[in-house]
Amino acid sequence: PPTPPAPPPAMVTPPSVAMAPPPPSPVPTATPSAASDFSKPGKRTLGDIEGMIAQLADTAWEYTDDQGEKHRYDILPEGNIAVYRNTRRKYGGDFAQVFRLFPRDTEYGAIIGARYLDTSGYGDFPVNALSDTVLNIQKRYVRTGEEWLFKKVGRANTSYPAFGPQPLADGFWKPAFGPGREGNPLFNNRQALYEMSSQGMKYTSSGFLAGAMPLYLLGKTTPDACDSACQLIVNDFDQRANKVRKRVINSGGVDSVGVRAEGEDFVPASGQRQNAASVRAFDGRGGWKEWACATNQNGLNFALKCEQQTGQLPSQAGLVSDGDAFLSRLAPITAETVYDAGCWNELLLAPKAGMPRTVGAMWAHYRGSGYSLIGTATDELGANRGDYKIWFDGKARVLRRDDSAPDGTNRYSSGGITLETVAAGEGLSDNPAYGFTPMKATLTASGETRSFAAILHSGC
Repeated sequence: PPTPPAPPPAMVTPPSVAMAPPPPSPVPTATPSAASDFSKPGKRTLGDIEGMIAQLADTAWEYTDDQGEKHRYDILPEGNIAVYRNTRRKYGGDFAQVFRLFPRDTEYGAIIGARYLDTSGYGDFPVNALSDTVLNIQKRYVRTGEEWLFKKVGRANTSYPAFGPQPLADGFWKPAFGPGREGNPLFNNRQALYEMSSQGMKYTSSGFLAGAMPLYLLGKTTPDACDSACQLIVNDFDQRANKVRKRVINSGGVDSVGVRAEGEDFVPASGQRQNAASVRAFDGRGGWKEWACATNQNGLNFALKCEQQTGQLPSQAGLVSDGDAFLSRLAPITAETVYDAGCWNELLLAPKAGMPRTVGAMWAHYRGSGYSLIGTATDELGANRGDYKIWFDGKARVLRRDDSAPDGTNRYSSGGITLETVAAGEGLSDNPAYGFTPMKATLTASGETRSFAAILHSGC
């Protein structure tokens, strides 16, 4: 078989490689600048590395390899953010990485460390030599001293490539998910995704979290077309046993994902480290859920823990209540998923203009009116009973399913609050895995009762 091309120089370095001394350059090819001497490899101090990072600030470097592919680094003006672009990849399409540079000490001397902002993973930026015109980088995974000779091409391009990680609010970055794979039974079984795979969630796109654990986004097509209907999965994967220990994140109704690296950019010389990151699942309607995640590493074995944090509900502005003070006690709520298959059952207030009559109109209301999502199936109380959650009078209320309700009626009650729903029209769907149904909903609380038009969005 043909020899695969070498990976780009900014890939995360495995611990076994990171701990080895960099191979010497047979002939220094970079000429020292007048202000500094970073032209030779060898044992550097932290001060040397700080000076090198400062010298790289607001510069751009390009290199064309022997396969004809162009590689480019832009070191942004603030001096510690690097953007790598490869726009002619023969395998997998265009590629980009964004990482933060920091001084890192090792027993072989100080080096430039790298923290990948959309994954929180660690690596290094293996500079052998630096001058005013040439950036000499060690060619990773090759132990013969081969080098990448990047030439300076001017000041840095401060934009981020559309095919790479994108900055979001609050320090979060949108990961560059892969294009997605369809219906691979071996892959789905190994990652315990088989119960999620269906006609509605047949494409699996993957990214990385905390340097080692995969993020999975399941949807109809690509991660750029989630339309508030993707499923975010994060597993604690045992690499030694080659199997999933447990699922730590399972969230439906996802439009996009954000990752933020947490903690100091520090990698100890030993093989043990902790890597912390925050993950957000955005619902595309102004709301999101957030998890605090951390991996503990001992050699090549990683263990992942994630704890859900307080998220943000969609804006309550414009709640469809027709001025009814009673219905205004309802507030938007974040959708949840239930059962092993990740099913959902969401209740939305219908728009004032009337019940949508097409699937497209239903989607337009669903995606553009997050404030109207007022109920969601939940398993918060356990036992997979199909209970329901609403936000009423400023707090979440979990209503227990009433199995004695008449056929065709769903009834949920708890703490003096009762919600009933019954179909009020034919369902609309463009996919057998999910769809919309016009509903008549009735809410009773504090001795008052109101009926109102609603929309059920359900599926698995």
